[in-house]
Amino acid sequence: MLFWKNWHSPYRQFIYACLIFLSGVIGFIVYYYTIGFENAIPLRIENELESIIVPYDTFFKNHLQWMVEGTAFVSNSRYVVGGITENNLCAELFLVFIIAACALFLTYITSLPRYYFLGGILLFMLIFVQFEFHVLLENKWYLPSVLLAFGLTAYLFHAFFPSTPHIFRFISFLSLIFISGFFVFYSNDFLVTLQYTVNHGLQGLLIVCFLFILFISAEGVNLITYFCTLSDKPEKRAGKYLFFYIGSAYCLFLLIYYMRTAEFFGSFYLFPPAIFLLLINAVAGFFSFYFKINSINKLSPYRIPFVMIYASVSLLALSTIGFLYGTENDTLYKGIEEQIIYSQFSFSWAYFIFVAANFYSLFEKKMQVWKVIFKPHQNSPLLYLIMGVTVLFVVISRSGYSGYYQYKSGISTALADLYWQMNNKPMAGGMYKDALSVNVINNKALYGNALIKIIQDDPIAARVSLESGISKNNSPYIYLQLSELFLNNNNFFEGLFTLRDGLKKYPGNTALQNNLALLYEKTGLSDSACFFLQKSNGLFQNNKLATSNLLSIYTRHKNETEGLKLIIENKKSSSPSFETNKLAFYALYGIFKPLPFEKKYFNEINLDNNRFCYLYNYGVYHLKNQNDSVTWYFNKYSQKAIFKFQRENLDFLTGVLHYYRGQVEEGKNNLLAVSHESGTYEGMSNDILGKWMFEQGAYELSADYFKRNMLINDTASIFNYCESIAESGKFEEAKNIFMSLRHSSYKESAQEKISIFDSLSLNRIKEMDDFNKARIIHLHLNTLFRDTLMLIYNSIRENKPLLSSSAELLHYFYHQKNITKMRLINEKVSWMKNDSSDLYQNYQLAKYWLDFEEKKYTAILDGLKKIKPFHALQFEYDYLLAKVYIALNKHKEGMELLEKIASLNPFFEKALIELAKIHAQNDNELKSYLILLSGIKNNPYSVTIMKEYSLAALNVGRTDDAVSVFETLRFKLDEQEFRTFDEEFQKRVKDREILLPVF
Repeated sequence: MLFWKNWHSPYRQFIYACLIFLSGVIGFIVYYYTIGFENAIPLRIENELESIIVPYDTFFKNHLQWMVEGTAFVSNSRYVVGGITENNLCAELFLVFIIAACALFLTYITSLPRYYFLGGILLFMLIFVQFEFHVLLENKWYLPSVLLAFGLTAYLFHAFFPSTPHIFRFISFLSLIFISGFFVFYSNDFLVTLQYTVNHGLQGLLIVCFLFILFISAEGVNLITYFCTLSDKPEKRAGKYLFFYIGSAYCLFLLIYYMRTAEFFGSFYLFPPAIFLLLINAVAGFFSFYFKINSINKLSPYRIPFVMIYASVSLLALSTIGFLYGTENDTLYKGIEEQIIYSQFSFSWAYFIFVAANFYSLFEKKMQVWKVIFKPHQNSPLLYLIMGVTVLFVVISRSGYSGYYQYKSGISTALADLYWQMNNKPMAGGMYKDALSVNVINNKALYGNALIKIIQDDPIAARVSLESGISKNNSPYIYLQLSELFLNNNNFFEGLFTLRDGLKKYPGNTALQNNLALLYEKTGLSDSACFFLQKSNGLFQNNKLATSNLLSIYTRHKNETEGLKLIIENKKSSSPSFETNKLAFYALYGIFKPLPFEKKYFNEINLDNNRFCYLYNYGVYHLKNQNDSVTWYFNKYSQKAIFKFQRENLDFLTGVLHYYRGQVEEGKNNLLAVSHESGTYEGMSNDILGKWMFEQGAYELSADYFKRNMLINDTASIFNYCESIAESGKFEEAKNIFMSLRHSSYKESAQEKISIFDSLSLNRIKEMDDFNKARIIHLHLNTLFRDTLMLIYNSIRENKPLLSSSAELLHYFYHQKNITKMRLINEKVSWMKNDSSDLYQNYQLAKYWLDFEEKKYTAILDGLKKIKPFHALQFEYDYLLAKVYIALNKHKEGMELLEKIASLNPFFEKALIELAKIHAQNDNELKSYLILLSGIKNNPYSVTIMKEYSLAALNVGRTDDAVSVFETLRFKLDEQEFRTFDEEFQKRVKDREILLPVF
């Protein structure tokens, strides 16, 4: 073909530039679809819009529960109010292209002759100068200084350094752009700076776009000339007719396209976007432009600079249009689309008629058809240009000059975005209002104005604004935002009816169906909700939002069959919300599958609600499984949390993960940190820490955590506190607290717990076979429970033991030191099988034998060996076993077990005290003191350790420490306890003849 025969360097230069540009676009598309930037490009198909998902609820069952995303409403608007946002990668990309195109333009304009150079500099200043100077020059020295810097730099290259390589010039201009932005907006985000610069030059950029569209239209850029004339062999008969066939078909296509744009008939989707026509014609227009430059002798040496300037202007115009698309300034975008169609229609028809009039003579002279512009046979090319301009003027006037009004409204919208980005909401509201004052459809200004009114706490004005747009706008998102406005002002049914009205007008819109379904779900009409979601999902199989919401409803309503069916149908779902609900569904039904962690959801800079819910559910799903990577993901991504509650959730769950895995220090640190940071999690953290300490035998420390929750009237913590102090030996205090609870001012809040105790009767206890229900009687705090326990005791005497309650009875008689009755239970209840259901009873039997049946150590050892303790009683078991070894004079084995407990669980105070006593008996008082010192550091609230530490400090001469702890105990112990301890302390001082400071 012609192009490949005459393959000169300008072609290569331009083709290389096009390839670089296209490779960047292709790379961006591949990056988007493979890595998963779901919000990177604003979706223009309304039926496939997916909004940010808000968690349905955060509730805990045994302190933990999954999050089900049940309020996944479609966003009230697809429009990006404020221009560039965090995830608006499309706008950011085109913004960078605009800056690069400006730098490329300045680079090659410095290589042209003087007058062309001056004209190019004026064109560049036109880009960044608007007509309303009082608006432009708010920062009075920014624009003049930037223009002066660029002008001087360009003049230096042009006049003094003409041989400087173009790559160095390009880098210099790019650096100048970044440096100017840094010095002017060093305290702001650089994207805000770039948007400020571009929006302040938007009128100039639009003028460049309009001129470029006219230029390539007037150059005869349609591909009729180049691909349809067989110009290499014009003598062929086919070339004569192919031009007419293809050319007339193309012009007919443009005619129909124009009639569709001018609304001669309804819209239908059989046409490519207007920007696609512009892109093709921009590439084809390059050849016409190059041939014209090449035919002018005085300009032919500057072919390469002119070609690169053409490329930079093309990139600038296309990037400006892309920026308008990215910031969703649809009014300006639609105006540019109309201008593309109008200009292409006008000049293509004029060009086709002009070439057709000269075609026969060209055919006879064997001239190539593309040369008709340069060597016309009968008519001048000026005639073709005049024809095109005339037709263009007619079609523009026929449209009522809509382009001008769209331009005016769109400019106000762009400035409103700029003021919004600069946090000047009043000015943004004024600009949005000016944009709406023009008689064109401007949905973005409508949404922006309504949002400003909502922020200003004026819902009535917002409602009036939205309702006024329903009559003249053709977007279902007005109904969505109006519905949300009603819902936020507690007008539930108004919001519901608004969505129903929207569905009457747009019966196939999935966004309206989705929101209406969720409102039906809130009213309890789950069938209607499922109907609309299934309908929405049926229209578009790729509707991620409807699928996720449908699974959410199935999960919350425990519809296992339909839920499993939906999961199977969407095996390859790439939606994090669907994966989150799938984890919740599996957790609900106890289905465990080794699901991998989807890292592709976490490429965002911030952890939004959607991804946070997935991360949280993934942690809960793997809570009881040894998956150490979960905590690593938590620690990594919790730093990216947008909201404080997300980070607190993850920190709390990390502590619970450590709790389930027996990692004492790590779990304690996480729970204490979130407890101190957040009042929301203080109660739950204290509760878990209290139960954790209780399981590990640190009863006093456990009681201290429960006591903290008692300050917020947590009834459950009061019962737990009673249990802890009862275990530590303060049985009467537990009894008194419960009795006062029954007559307290917050009796109603505790009624559920109290009713459990009050409803127990002698008949009902006979039917009890649940271990957890039987445990509630073990505190034995009033006469009713004494009678209940006596019933159990009598049943044991009659050889009908209630095995699930005998351990509780042993526990009670153990604290009462009623050896006779414990001996009877011991005779009736033998050591059980090795399952965990009898472990608690075996443990109580071992305690009884060890403390009251001194001659049966060997039997105790045999009985303990039958027990296979689970984690909660592991340390208690080891402690009992160590005491048995010591009683049997197996000191080495006993000491090893005690040291193992002390190293693994520093909160287990009984083991620490026993170990310290043994070292003291072996005349190793320093070692005893150090053990208790470590214990008091880990358990600063334990009065038992404090008493032992005070006495040990006396033994090693640390009298100051001993006296300090002694004075602290004066306020922690009741009067009788302190008097007993004081006698022991004074006896130790007297026996060792220790001189104490005066206190």
